[in-house]
Amino acid sequence: MTPGGSGSISAQYGDAHVTCPKDYIVQNNAWGSTAGQTITYGPGTKFKVTMQNETRTNNGTPAGYPSIFTGAYNNRSTTGSNLPRAISSIAAGSVQTSFTWATNGATGSYNAAYDVWFSTGSGGDPSASAPSGGFLMVWFNDSPMNQPIGAPITNGTVTIGGKQFSIWYGMNGSKPCVSYVAQQDFLTWSFSLGDFIQDAIARNCSGTTKCVNPSWYLTNVFAGFEIWNGGVGLEVRDFGVTVP
Repeated sequence: MTPGGSGSISAQYGDAHVTCPKDYIVQNNAWGSTAGQTITYGPGTKFKVTMQNETRTNNGTPAGYPSIFTGAYNNRSTTGSNLPRAISSIAAGSVQTSFTWATNGATGSYNAAYDVWFSTGSGGDPSASAPSGGFLMVWFNDSPMNQPIGAPITNGTVTIGGKQFSIWYGMNGSKPCVSYVAQQDFLTWSFSLGDFIQDAIARNCSGTTKCVNPSWYLTNVFAGFEIWNGGVGLEVRDFGVTVP
């Protein structure tokens, strides 16, 4: 199938469906700012930040998270995602995904990261703007000016797919968030989200609390850029997720 969908989005929460070859949603998602942000998208799962006017304090709330996703939330959903999925049925090596990004000379403060959402129920959270369970993030670059939510956990390093990550844990509002931060930046990777999910299930991030609760359900997989300032030129060149 030929990749489909292209255009420009300037509305703060504007979005559009794209195909490559299945359905995804690309979103401007300038949730932390009204200063103005624009992305161009397509064909397929590509998008680029072409304007971003906010300047946020490092380690504060980012201006937004322009991104692309599969799943359902905030009354928006993709077709053919095979989500929600009980994470007890997601083995290491499953849920294959790929992400390629480029800076194109972008300056400022930002990361390139996956944001993975979990619900507490089998129906997911299709109308909610936040998950009922928690978050798992995978940072492809360790922004020197910003850090993940929370703090590093004890014995919190791991090698997954040949790449080394430090592990952070904290609360995003009232929901737990575990973040895997690359110790060496990279621009492209095809890997298994199941490897990260199974690692998080096996770890205690706070006392006896698992980093990810094995009773939860995987609901959404996002990839994009948390931007604190700058970021013009940041580009997603490829993204895909396969949930069997």
